[in-house]
Amino acid sequence: MALTTPFPEIPESRTVDGIGCQTATYLILPGSSDYVTGGYALSALNLRLTRIHSVFVSGVNAAGAVYLAQIVFPATYFSSSQPSPATSVNFMVLSSAGFTPAGTISAPTITTTTDAGTTTPVYTNGGALTQITGATGITGVQAPTFTGTAVAAAGFVELANGTDLSTCKWSIRVTGY
Repeated sequence: MALTTPFPEIPESRTVDGIGCQTATYLILPGSSDYVTGGYALSALNLRLTRIHSVFVSGVNAAGAVYLAQIVFPATYFSSSQPSPATSVNFMVLSSAGFTPAGTISAPTITTTTDAGTTTPVYTNGGALTQITGATGITGVQAPTFTGTAVAAAGFVELANGTDLSTCKWSIRVTGY
């Protein structure tokens, strides 16, 4: 994975103690089949920072839009009521855990009778069912039924190790000091 800086770092704020926070935009450019389980590691050093305070995805190209990108901070970030900046985070990519049901759909059954005087069916070929004067009716109309594996709500799962994301690009905004 390549990490590039398309825009210069822009100082956005200063804390009361005088330590300046920096915000910068980077592009994440995955290589061919280089995704690693747990996500791409983004270290403060590679982001030209000492500590990472926040990261968010600010843009994505069409190829990357089919995935869900998450920034995963270490557990120590959440160890107190006041999150502490991290020295590294992971850029994790997830996809839908879609499911294709296996089974069959039954065809509806329709029994029709014809008009005694014209021997014309009570339906028109390729059209909607109609009632013709003198017809005795339509019977046996059934809604189709599905027989097979039920589908549960799909969640998201992390991509497999070695997934090729080389056509994807993500823009991230990183704040730290």
